[in-house]
Parts: sequence; structure tokens; C-alpha cells
Amino acid sequence: MWGPFDELTTVEDPAFDVQARCFVEFQPGGLSRLLYPNSRELLNRKIDLGVLDRDLELRLAGAMEDFEGSVEALVSALDNCLLGRLKRHGDHLVRGWGLLTALRNVPLDGTVEDLAREVRYSSRHVNRYLHALTGVSGKGYLRLRRLNRAAQLLKGSDRTVEGIALSLGYYDTAHFVHDFARYAGLSPARYRKNMSDFYNESLKRF
Repeated sequence: MWGPFDELTTVEDPAFDVQARCFVEFQPGGLSRLLYPNSRELLNRKIDLGVLDRDLELRLAGAMEDFEGSVEALVSALDNCLLGRLKRHGDHLVRGWGLLTALRNVPLDGTVEDLAREVRYSSRHVNRYLHALTGVSGKGYLRLRRLNRAAQLLKGSDRTVEGIALSLGYYDTAHFVHDFARYAGLSPARYRKNMSDFYNESLKRF
């Protein structure tokens, strides 16, 4: 199982010699509802699912082993396993979900202070709630949202790197290139040439 990552990560493992693999990806904050209330502790980590929830691991494995028929039937069986594990958590996660909703009203070049004004919390509380829910601070989340959008634009548009940087609120291209390289492991130009075919994040709700 992978926790939340604050950098672009490719899922590769030569140890898997199989014809097909099934991935379940959570939207931001989803993992904390299902398994672990403090996503910050799982940031950039890979961990055996059985360590966090042995029962869920066995249920998912059973659904895979018992699979017969259509892919839709398998997805439905996995959904039932996951939905049965949804947990109710404390006030900080409830507030965190409200912040994720409010983030949709904050522009891509917005700041933590903009979000704090939107929800009428202090910047400190915004960071606290988002850390628990998503694993990253408010500033980190806003940065990831911008860079995720940058990856979409590099793949799906013919805009120049300079134009993308400007549209995302960067004051200069050099800052954007540096930020993107930290996120993706390569420059925007190299990403567009070598990696964009592997990127498919149209459902990401940043």
C-alpha cells in the first residue's frame, strides 16, 4: 500500500510477473476515511496493508481469488470490501473535508491565507487539518495542485513552458522549472517529451 505522495511517482515493480494488476487510488483525503486517521505519518511511504488492517487485506485478497465473470463484478466486490471499512473520525477530519471542498474556490495561484479567509480559520488551523487529512500542509497541497495542473497542461496542450508557468501564477519560468523538477524528477520539457504519455490524471480532484 502506498501512502500519500507529494511528488510524481511511477508504479513499477519487476517482481510482478502477471498479466494484469488492479489499482485502487484514493482522492486526496480518502485514505484517512478508510484506514488511518493521520495521513501525515504515511507521507511518501510504502507499507504492507496487513500492518494497518489485516482483515481488509484478507477480504480484498479473497475477492480477487473468488473473481469469476466480468471486470465490473470484480470492481463491485472490491467496492463492497472498501465501503464496509469506512470509518467515522474526529472533528479535525470533518473540518479537513470542509477545507478540501473550500479549496475548489481558491484560484490555482492562491495562498494558504486565501484559503484561511475562505473558511474563516487561522492559517495554523488550516495546516493542522490538512496535514491530518492529506499528509501535507496547506502550502504543500496548493503546490501539488498547481503542479498536477502543470502536468495536465504539458500533456494536453501546446502551450509553452513559459505560458504554463505564467498561467499558474509563477513569477518567472526558472522558479516553475525548479519546482516541477522537484515534483516530477525531470524538467517540464523532458517530461512533455518522455513522460506525458504515462500520465493520466483526468479524475484527480485537486
